[in-house]
Amino acid sequence: MKMKLIDVVRAYVATDAMRSLEFAFDLSLALVRVRKATAEEAIFYINNERELALRFAELDENLKMKVLPNGSFVFKAGASEEEFERLRKELADTAVEFSLPVSRVRPPAEIRPEWIEALEGFIEFVDG
Repeated sequence: MKMKLIDVVRAYVATDAMRSLEFAFDLSLALVRVRKATAEEAIFYINNERELALRFAELDENLKMKVLPNGSFVFKAGASEEEFERLRKELADTAVEFSLPVSRVRPPAEIRPEWIEALEGFIEFVDG
């Protein structure tokens, strides 16, 4: 199935955030499978986003990006923030072929809505 790269990355991020929590065995197993299956694409995205940021960022004397208190980087003189965002969106929207069967599991008693959204297409929560 074709998916956007960013959707695969979001699933990875959700499983990473959930990995220290305890869930029923079937959900835990599904989370492990999703995390392992999405790791390569997540690393690819992170590396390419960082490379893109380095092209647009102002660097300090140690060749590290200058970062603002809010976590964003300082754009170097003449760099276009709009061009950076366009290229970043292009990376995020890259179509990837992904073939992991959807796991059907009982939902946990509590779960963050953003995790449900991120896991859509990977894990289906079903009653019972």
